[in-house]
Amino acid sequence: MLRGAQIFVPLPCPSCGRVARARDEIGGYRLHELLKRSGLGVIFRAEDSAGGSLAVKIVQPACAAESTDIEYFVSEVWALARLNHPNCLRIFATGVECGVAWIAMEWLAHGSLAERLADRGRLREAEVLSIGVQVASALGAAAAADHTHRDLEPNNLVFADALTVKVTDFGQAALYQIAADDLGTMWGCTWYVSPERLRNEPEEAHSEIYSLGAVLFHALTGTPLHGGEPAAQITLELIESGEIRVQDFVDSLHEQTADILNRMLASEPSQRFQYWSEVVTQLHQAGALVARRDAPSRIRAPAPAKAPAPTTTPRALPSSRLPWALVTLAFVALTVAAGIFGSKHRPAPPPPQPAPAAPRSPAASPAPSPSPAPVAATPDAAVTPERRAPARRVPSIRK
Repeated sequence: MLRGAQIFVPLPCPSCGRVARARDEIGGYRLHELLKRSGLGVIFRAEDSAGGSLAVKIVQPACAAESTDIEYFVSEVWALARLNHPNCLRIFATGVECGVAWIAMEWLAHGSLAERLADRGRLREAEVLSIGVQVASALGAAAAADHTHRDLEPNNLVFADALTVKVTDFGQAALYQIAADDLGTMWGCTWYVSPERLRNEPEEAHSEIYSLGAVLFHALTGTPLHGGEPAAQITLELIESGEIRVQDFVDSLHEQTADILNRMLASEPSQRFQYWSEVVTQLHQAGALVARRDAPSRIRAPAPAKAPAPTTTPRALPSSRLPWALVTLAFVALTVAAGIFGSKHRPAPPPPQPAPAAPRSPAASPAPSPSPAPVAATPDAAVTPERRAPARRVPSIRK
């Protein structure tokens, strides 16, 4: 009997030519079309007993040939299934059947980062920083549970929707270590492998920090590190030839974004970030700065034409003085109304009295004789001789 994933590979019938598989079910899941091939095995779209869609990965026999290797692999996968993080691929079940290890996991239908880069060439800076925050958060949660990835690349970053990315092939480090020990090889793409891995030095969190920086560099520039040289031709000497300056490859890159990626891609591990929490914080801050920088350009509208200033309209009062102006106008209006009301109800003044007529002087009156100076003690002293009328003689009538 064929072993491993080969028994699930579509084979043509020698008689009729119809393509079929020797088996179409494993672990209680019905297998449908082939979705992807990878270094670890093949992935099928599958269906559970309730009709729900998921993905089933069949592990290649070369990766887990011995029973002890399979047991180790299954235990690692079960440990990862307990890692509940929104940016980690969900694992539903795992097991071994007929000597074949399999994993039932979440099916993501929005493509990988590699496919998105193939379609668009490169991504916007804000989108790259958002991807970096999500992946760094997932890798930090795995590191806290003592798990590493060891094969971080665009193919292993798959989108659950337009914005949410999840890390897949998580925890396959167990199989990588088995293959490295048995075959003397190193798993992973050299475009994203840290220099210390090429030197066969112990790996820690800062090794995958380098790998994430290399993935973000590819997404930001549209080209892998070292000019897109074939991965097989990338050597340790080329990686250590000089420090990477991201700002030399991308125009109008925010200064903080360039500083973060340059530090993540430092050839010396001691010069990189040492903790995933630092990476998450720095990428999040850079994303906020880039969003603030790009916001005016997205919402800026053309300025309306300036209308000519009216010549007859009085200048409007400032808003701070408007209440006082209203109070003043109300006071003036009340004052005027009170004045009108008082003028209507004021009593009429008495008619003016005519002045007494001055006595007429006689036509022929002798010139008055000078009188002596007035005496101050008498009331008549205030009357001057000129204004005192002469006494009229009345003739006496006798009978």
